[in-house]
Amino acid sequence: MVATSVASVITASAARAVADCGRRDHLNDYLDVVTLLNELLVTPPIELWPNIVQRVMVPPDVEAILLTELESVG
Repeated sequence: MVATSVASVITASAARAVADCGRRDHLNDYLDVVTLLNELLVTPPIELWPNIVQRVMVPPDVEAILLTELESVG
């Protein structure tokens, strides 16, 4: 349910960004169309700071490239 809601918001934002491609300087101009669910703010699927907390399964490449690398640095 959460992933579907987030995906639909991202899709709408991406469509808007494509329509205006090159007319704006910054990607963050479209953050007004993104609304995160309270549960994502309170308990995000992955926290990266101050400690890595993983609450969901992630694809193997994300695990290897991002999370494992960050854990070895931290």
